[in-house]
Amino acid sequence: MTIPPQVQPQQPSKGVQEHPARILIADDEGRIRLALRAVLESDGHEVLEAADGMEALDVIVQAAPDVMILDLAMPNLDGLRTLDTLKGVHGQLKPRVIILTAWGSAPAVLKTMGAGASLFLEKPITPETLRAAVRSVLAEPKDEEGDNGIPIDWSVLLREEDDQPIN
Repeated sequence: MTIPPQVQPQQPSKGVQEHPARILIADDEGRIRLALRAVLESDGHEVLEAADGMEALDVIVQAAPDVMILDLAMPNLDGLRTLDTLKGVHGQLKPRVIILTAWGSAPAVLKTMGAGASLFLEKPITPETLRAAVRSVLAEPKDEEGDNGIPIDWSVLLREEDDQPIN
């Protein structure tokens, strides 16, 4: 027995994710954002961009990305402080985080993983590694606890964080 073409399951195209995601790239280098965007959009993902941590936090509230690719060395609000600020976010607003930085070290890995990052990758990165990283974090269950859609006043969270020493 053959299945009529209209009900046969469609196979995903080679290199295309079965479930496209909304991905935020937070990196102060425009050429890095452009390169990552090209790879991710070719896989069918919706890509958002931020040039620093403050922009990234605003995009998270406005668009609730599934994944954030986060650089550590950025102006205004660096990646580690951005990640620490996200500790107060729960539910659909909180993205899974991939750290992508040129500043790889054992202490940096430990700090970012302890602060809630899912993966830590060092630049430069190949398109295949980027795709595998995104697939990996998308397979993780999303944090469903907490209220969704509640306005967040980042300035309050950042003021509270300013009382804590940054090592």
